[in-house]
Amino acid sequence: MIKWLLGGGLLLLALILVGKVFLSPSSREYSRLYPEKIKGVFLKNLTVNPDFWKDGALLKENLSAQEKLGINTYPVFTCYQFSGEKFVPCGFPSEKIMLFRAQREIAAAKRKNLAVVFSVAWGKGGRGRVNRENLQRFFQEYKKVVLKNAFLAEKMKVEFFSLNEPDFLVENALPEIEGEEKARIINDYKEMLLPELRKVFRGKIFYQIGRPFTWDFSLLDVQGLDFFGVLVDGSCEFSYFQQKTKEVFSRARALSQKSGLPWVISELWINKQYPQEIYGGPLRFCSLQGKRGPYFQYVFQQAAKEKNLKGIIIDSWNFDDKNFSVSLEEEEKALVKNLFEKF
Repeated sequence: MIKWLLGGGLLLLALILVGKVFLSPSSREYSRLYPEKIKGVFLKNLTVNPDFWKDGALLKENLSAQEKLGINTYPVFTCYQFSGEKFVPCGFPSEKIMLFRAQREIAAAKRKNLAVVFSVAWGKGGRGRVNRENLQRFFQEYKKVVLKNAFLAEKMKVEFFSLNEPDFLVENALPEIEGEEKARIINDYKEMLLPELRKVFRGKIFYQIGRPFTWDFSLLDVQGLDFFGVLVDGSCEFSYFQQKTKEVFSRARALSQKSGLPWVISELWINKQYPQEIYGGPLRFCSLQGKRGPYFQYVFQQAAKEKNLKGIIIDSWNFDDKNFSVSLEEEEKALVKNLFEKF
């Protein structure tokens, strides 16, 4: 009897907590607040946190980045996997649950007067590998989930909507193509999505160039977007990182001048370790633990020289995974806050 009562009590408590998660986003009218420059940091969103009873603590931790780093922009993303036929949510039994959790987090950010970047990500896994035969099917199915998420983003008056990393997808699906052919496929992807997305979402739309150091992305046609984003990645050798970053900035500058559009560093990704190939030996890893400060400083120094660069989003505040470790250490938080204040 006692076990039954305890079990019933736990079930009741779970239902109450679920109700709070689902019902807490209010129906209030939100407005869009566009910062002069985007200053953001990726976070461990509720959409990747299955422990819903920890939502309150996680939201409090995420929102503390506003004060501790001086951010004005809060990224939120939903994640889908391609099954080969359609998209299914990453790690959630129901798409509704994932979207409710995204809505709750957007509402919390809006109450703090933060702008929101909303992304619809495709995660690894699922049963369907993307290849030349099903690439168009992938894009058509992705459009369906983009539009569904865009309705939520418009309802919540989200400022920025990301179409993820089309070049990263194409490079994985069709590794043999490059240059103009790759650009053409990405341009077709953009043209397929944008007209219908514009009917639903009235904020600003962009995509991220996720492999900017492997090809000349200045070949892209970004007309129709409001701006474009690039990823800046780290490496073991600081001198090589500087060289690689200069190349990315040069290509972004060329594309910005060609298109007349601004650009942002939509993901500044400096991992705490990177693979380091030793000739004739096993694969090893270098550690950047406690050594990432100069990497952040260099990017901000270069960014200060770019008149069309309108934002930086750092990865990340508190979001690590078994495959990467990028969360800011305590001493790095003070540095980043100082860099954002001067940016």
